[in-house]
This record gives sequence, C-alpha cells and structure tokens, in this order.
Amino acid sequence: MRSPAVRALTFAAIAVLAGGLATARPSQAAHPTVWLCRPGLPQDPCRADLTATLLLPGGATRVVRYRVPARPRFDCFYVYPTVSAQPTVNASLARDPEVLAVARAQASRFATVCRVFAPVYRQVTLAGNARPGGPPESARALAFSDVEDAWREYLRRYNHGRPYVLIGHSQGARMLLTLLKRRFDARRSRERRRLISALLIGGNVVVRRGSDRGGDLRFVPACRRGDQYGCVVAYSAFFGEPPADSRFGIVRETFFRPADPRRFQVLCTDPARLSGHRDGALLPFLRTQRFPGPIGSVEDPPAAATPWVGLPDLYSDRCRATATKSWLQVIDRGGPSDRRPRVFERLGPTWGLHLLDVNLALGNLVELVARQARAFEGTQRRPR
Repeated sequence: MRSPAVRALTFAAIAVLAGGLATARPSQAAHPTVWLCRPGLPQDPCRADLTATLLLPGGATRVVRYRVPARPRFDCFYVYPTVSAQPTVNASLARDPEVLAVARAQASRFATVCRVFAPVYRQVTLAGNARPGGPPESARALAFSDVEDAWREYLRRYNHGRPYVLIGHSQGARMLLTLLKRRFDARRSRERRRLISALLIGGNVVVRRGSDRGGDLRFVPACRRGDQYGCVVAYSAFFGEPPADSRFGIVRETFFRPADPRRFQVLCTDPARLSGHRDGALLPFLRTQRFPGPIGSVEDPPAAATPWVGLPDLYSDRCRATATKSWLQVIDRGGPSDRRPRVFERLGPTWGLHLLDVNLALGNLVELVARQARAFEGTQRRPR
C-alpha cells in the first residue's frame, strides 16, 4: 500500500510542474484524428482481455470470460478523463501509457455491447489543472476542438446512420457535455435523433432544481427509467455527504457562469436501479494492473490471475441530496466478516470516490446502455 507521504509527494510534484509549465500552446491547425480506440485499429485498448475473477461473498471465486460480438448494433463514443502526466498545459496527441490504461479500465468492457470509438485529444493535463488559477479557457477550447473534430470524423466516415452512446468521465464528461450543448441541445437536432444516452460521469451536470433538465441542457433530459433513451446519466460517488469544499456534487456554475444553488442542483441518476437492480446493487469491475503515472501512486489494485476482478454483492448505491449538494451514496454491504478488498476515497473527502466513479458501477453501466439500446431499437421498428 502506498503511504500518505508518497501520495503527498506525488501531488506536490504535480503542483511543482504546474508552476513551471511551458507557455507555448500546441498548434490549433487542423489535423487528422488520432484514434485511441476504433474498430480495426491495431493494439486497440478497447479490445482488451475482459476475463474477470469474481470475488464472491464467503470467499469463493469464479472466473468468467466475456464475449465480444462481431457485429454490435450500436456504437459508443468515449472521451477519457484527466490522466496525462505531460508537463505542459495541454497534452500532445501521443498514445501515452496513461491514456491506453484508462481506456482499458473504463471503456473496454463496453465492447461487449457496442463498437467503441475514442479519440486521443489534447486534454488539459494534471499539471495544467494544478496551476494557480486553473487552466486558461484557451486550453479547454483546444481540448474540445479535438473532441469535436473526432466526432465529425466519426459521423462522416464510420457512423452510417447507427445509434450511439456518449461516454465520458471527469474532463471527458465536460467535453461531451459541451458537445451535447453545441450539437444536440436544439429543438430540432438531427444528431439527437440517434442518441441512445450520454453517460457523463463525475462531471457536475447541472439541472434546474426539481426538474430533469434546465441548467446545462434544455432538450436532453436526465435518464429516470432504464428503458428511456435520448437522455443523460450523471453522478459523482461518495461514501458519505460531500464536504462544503467538495469538488463534486455542489452547484457553482453552468457552463462557466455562476449558478444559484437554490435554483439549480447537480444531477444524480442511480446507475444500479436504472440497470434493473432494484436493491441498488452495484457491479464493480476493477483492473488488477497498477495504473501508470501519478494516479497509480494512490491506488492499490486487487490481486488476481485475470486482468479484472468483479465484486458482486459488496456495494450498493442511492442518490442523496441536501439543500446544496447531491451525490451518489455508496454503501458497503459486506460487513466485518467479508474479507474482500475494499475501495477508498484515495484523494481525500473533497474528491470522494472520483477515481472509481465509473468502475464502481461499470457492470451496471454496460447493462444499462444495452437496455436503452433495445428500447431505442424497439421504437425504430414500430410502424409510423
């Protein structure tokens, strides 16, 4: 286990990097999309081995192999979170080890239900986010330009009229929220017609209080039923109520404009119940390989002979809210006699379970998008 001192040094190093960032920005000239994941791409991290060891209550284990269909009926467009350890404000378009690793950890299991596309983009790096005052707006704009260019290329070259799911976490969720705002959130949006759902995890999606829309999006509502489509799934996970200085679950802005928490709230949708688990049972899947770079210094991956570990019947969830906060409460159902490995709020209470937002509910999210896709396909077959 990595000590608190090691963790502190790791993030202190990131802060030092932020103080000496290169001031030159990457060129904004048009360039071909660099694909991280795409059907037919050699060394595609989204086509990884999905074999998992399920750690069952009582100490039993079971190895499960998962099939990837040859012709999935829909697509998934994935944008990864902040992982780049490059010392500049914006990352390059290199397929760095951290970028490959996060795609395996978050996106590869969706290949059991959809074709997965994911662009490399010049994201704001860990160092860029740690600089005093945060990254400049131009850095966010550069990152988004890559995502939007990749989306256009996907539609032009690969989509062929297929329905799709958008999947993003943290910075990736904010990129996709911006994409939704610009290209989907109009009364008559052609792109919204093929939207199965948007999983915008750990991105503080804002809705009008008491409503499923308003705030960030006007025409794309929150998902409230498992058979609903054209909607948004969003949450940030915590073991308890977020503190007052939490980075997630508290309304501060809608698209970088100040927002009144009395009128707006951060959206929380329950991935377990949406996926059909009425008792709130989460289906976590965790990688057994340590994550490269600074983020790997604060995690302790579970041990197994397979690339994945599943933890069924260990955690459940429920959306919770106060007058100013909303979050996904994660409940440990194992009890003191359950010796299975646990997850922790590795970055402290202000971050909650942010690093594991996706993986704690990864099995649920895969089940959910398959369920939503079936509902979408059912409406397309009905006579008009």
